[in-house]
Amino acid sequence: MKQYLVFNFKNNPQNLSQLDSLLKIYHNFEEGLTRKFSVVLLPPTLYLLKAQEVLKNGFLWGSQNVFWHSKIAITGEVTPQMLKANGVKVVLIGHSERREYLEENREMINLKIKACLAANLIPLLCVGEATKSSQTKLDFKSRQEIFEDLNYAFRGVKLTGGEKIMIAYEPRWAIGTDLIPDLTVLEEVMKVIRFWLSRRFSEDLAQKIALLYGGSVTSQNILSLLRVKNINGVLIGRAATKPLELNQLLKKLRSKN
Repeated sequence: MKQYLVFNFKNNPQNLSQLDSLLKIYHNFEEGLTRKFSVVLLPPTLYLLKAQEVLKNGFLWGSQNVFWHSKIAITGEVTPQMLKANGVKVVLIGHSERREYLEENREMINLKIKACLAANLIPLLCVGEATKSSQTKLDFKSRQEIFEDLNYAFRGVKLTGGEKIMIAYEPRWAIGTDLIPDLTVLEEVMKVIRFWLSRRFSEDLAQKIALLYGGSVTSQNILSLLRVKNINGVLIGRAATKPLELNQLLKKLRSKN
């Protein structure tokens, strides 16, 4: 499979003028990127249709959030059916910022995954530990935190083999810190997640689930990250909407053999 590049805009940019400038950068690199990678853009919901209008070909579209019911009227929420009707394929679930600032708990995450699978949307689940010691060593506590995230997220989930799921390993200590795990640790984490998936579902299904890395991905480290064994792509946050850094990052990716 092609490796995935997932660009999470978070709550940026702040106005339409900034959005236009940002989309021009993606447009300039569109053909070179989408030929080599499966590229998913996650703009704020407010900008989704505008972004689709400007970038018409090649990109996959994602949402930064979803509500798990379609028949309950909840102010401010977006349903799976709304997302699907507007061209969304991928939904980010369980990002550490939503867990920390919005108190999104494991029960909500589990419900969102089930809602996405029922609507044939691809859940992109974020898992990761808060223990910074895992930067240089995957210790027992770190492994336990990752397994707990997975256990709760997939509670009651049954897969037949036709569903698509993506998992981003996103250590919470790496978000916005310019720190990433040692690459040997990262390779071990991917192996551990794949092991959990094979035991929870099957070896065949485990191999079909794309594993990504997220957390302080920059133009300086992205090519090294993509070379790590068992990594199927990256989840890019801050760099997704910072014009200078985004240009540098996309140039690196376009030149990748």
